Amino acid sequence: DKFSQLPLAKRRSDHNGIVQVMATLCRKELKTSGAIGINFANGFVTVDLVILPHDPDYGCTYTLPYRYRPDERDNGRIWGEFLERIWSDPENGADPDIMEKKMALQEAMACTMFGLGPRYCRAILLFGLAHTGKTQTLRVMEALLPDSQVTTLEPEKWGDKFGPAILADKLLNVAGELSERRKIDGQWFKAIVSGDSINVQFKGQTPFKLKPHATHWFASNHLPKSDDTSAGFNRRWLILPFEHPIARSEKINDFANILVADEREQIAAWAVYGITRLMKNTDYTLPKSHE
Repeated sequence: DKFSQLPLAKRRSDHNGIVQVMATLCRKELKTSGAIGINFANGFVTVDLVILPHDPDYGCTYTLPYRYRPDERDNGRIWGEFLERIWSDPENGADPDIMEKKMALQEAMACTMFGLGPRYCRAILLFGLAHTGKTQTLRVMEALLPDSQVTTLEPEKWGDKFGPAILADKLLNVAGELSERRKIDGQWFKAIVSGDSINVQFKGQTPFKLKPHATHWFASNHLPKSDDTSAGFNRRWLILPFEHPIARSEKINDFANILVADEREQIAAWAVYGITRLMKNTDYTLPKSHE
């Protein structure tokens, strides 16, 4: 009814013709440029940290609602204090590998934002006791990306033909808490973390091939369990231990949202800088506590 008065949409056959024309025009890939980058509000930032003008050829379906400001990467005061606290003991001082932990976290955040998870083939596990900052760290990672780029798929559903379909076009999978008892299917885990092509399907729709490019983040009190004891399973993890509970007197309600509201551009600039080291070394920095 909305379009029946238009000269080219009088009859049903006219509408069919319009749909066919649209299908022809939309047949090409959305992304026609090989550039890898992040679509910030002030431009498209490449892995070389060059800011380019926005361009539809980059195929981005989102624009971050904040700017890339490289000059601000060392100015996240609250963020810096938070990282020092979660990896330090008030009595004994900083963890021996605190610098490596910060570098690994920075690289993981950059890898996620650039959509390069499969290239480096590791799931991120924030591992440790409750009230040690794991959840707040994960919430900060989530807050750097728009909701359209984030999904939640637990590893128990990775072998289901319907489950992994929600990973399409996502940068971050918040995979949740690891089960204390249920085991991870090693074959599916390795395939999805590595971005291998898999057949998936939305319920009631046509199956399609998917090469997921999300990075998978866990925050858990438990280490992963699997019948797969291969090196291939073990090397697909980056484990960052959190060992220092935060006292009730130190806690701030809704801390992650407050932190992001104050320092999102500073945190993003700090995180993105990690891509230079990650690409140079071709793997994450692996803290001693990860080993």
